[in-house]
Amino acid sequence: MLHKLKINRMILLWIAVVIAGTFMTIYGSHRLSNEWSKKDVIRQAHTIPDFILVDFEVEAEFDEDLRDKILTECKSKIHVPNGSVNDLKEIPLSTFFAENLYKESKPAKKNYKLDKNIYENIKSFDIIGVLKSLDSSTRINIRKNNNKILLSTLNSNTKDSYIEVREYNTKTNRFKLLFNNIQLNVEFLRQSKFVVDLDNGETQITIITKPTIQITEIKNVDFKTNSTKYLTLTDIKKDELGWYTAKTKLLLR
Repeated sequence: MLHKLKINRMILLWIAVVIAGTFMTIYGSHRLSNEWSKKDVIRQAHTIPDFILVDFEVEAEFDEDLRDKILTECKSKIHVPNGSVNDLKEIPLSTFFAENLYKESKPAKKNYKLDKNIYENIKSFDIIGVLKSLDSSTRINIRKNNNKILLSTLNSNTKDSYIEVREYNTKTNRFKLLFNNIQLNVEFLRQSKFVVDLDNGETQITIITKPTIQITEIKNVDFKTNSTKYLTLTDIKKDELGWYTAKTKLLLR
């Protein structure tokens, strides 16, 4: 009797294990199916556009003449309560590169506007790059187009392309600049029309500036449209020819 009871318990336990395993298999398959469906919906919804926007941040060294022109003019107009501008580690510069403000305020234009050649030095740059998928089946060229770029301190909701010259670090001798909504033309070399296919791939990019400006670091690089962030770059490394190589990560989820 006791032996039969033990057998019945084992049978019931075995049945429970089978049922639980079946349930987990069905649940896992359903969840995996939903994940694949979600990824496919995202994939189909975001085709690679004819042009794309890029945001990025750089640190740059300006040649001695350009640097001194900026600092000489700016320092005389920066007021530091109970101190001197020469004691600052980081000298704020945004006000001196605010073309949008100058249109609205004549006093601001008179007091803070720098020589036009300084602005042109900073605005004169090019971006060339290649984005490719992990298996190289998708490959696109990117290059900056000729849309208008402001030197400004606009908010994140603007659709204008602008550069924000934020500060000068007296310790590193470098300027910090933010590039926002910079337009890039897209050329397909090997065509898959979906942004998702570039996930986990590789990006090579270079920024060509005037000889007066030398970029020393680039970071926080995001490719996007006006409404959606698509891709970001990680593990950015610079080679001896000035090209940056990075991993491409999908931001769409």
